Amino acid sequence: LALTLADAGLELPMAMDAARVATVYRTEALVGHIRRVEPSLPLAVVMDERRLVGSMHPTYPLGVRQIRSLLDPAVDAIDVAAADSPVLIGIHIPGRTDLRTVISSGVSMVSVPADSAVAGYAEWIQALFGNGGWMAWGAVPVDRPLGSSAELLWRHLVATWRDLETAGVDRTQLLGRSMIGAADDVARFDVAQVAMIEELVVALADRLVDMASPAPVVAGT
Repeated sequence: LALTLADAGLELPMAMDAARVATVYRTEALVGHIRRVEPSLPLAVVMDERRLVGSMHPTYPLGVRQIRSLLDPAVDAIDVAAADSPVLIGIHIPGRTDLRTVISSGVSMVSVPADSAVAGYAEWIQALFGNGGWMAWGAVPVDRPLGSSAELLWRHLVATWRDLETAGVDRTQLLGRSMIGAADDVARFDVAQVAMIEELVVALADRLVDMASPAPVVAGT
């Protein structure tokens, strides 16, 4: 929102202030309303921050402190509005981003495409897992034609996890605190295409469950 307002001609400091206030107020109102209807229902609130794609690049228009000054109040607002009820605070970014800055904002779930570049942020992903957080891997792409088999997508996902393990992420936590999804939203697809994406997501999730499950103990071994 801040960058969109700046693109429209508002000076960046004013755009950031407006975006910060609007996001906090809307978040408080949304979570507050849900809590009045369902006081104890476990809740997941996911911020869609696609303008954070490329935030690790030197030419990105916002610095780390500026990004944190936008994310931190939103995370705090969700946490405060949820009070003592269970809430998962997530952020979705459909591309490469500065995961260190994103994770350090205090979110408890990060949704990004499965990409070898995430291995560079292994320390921060491990810290997220250590604090009870989750990674949602966008393992099914939405920007190119899809085949009917999940095999190639699974290989790519496993390669991403292998890179993270090599970089120091605990395998048990990685498998146990990972979710599977599409790389981005599917609003522009028709029903048949969404069904295909869903089938691939379920197929990959089933493989994750199998991989994460402990091997059965066989008597006499």
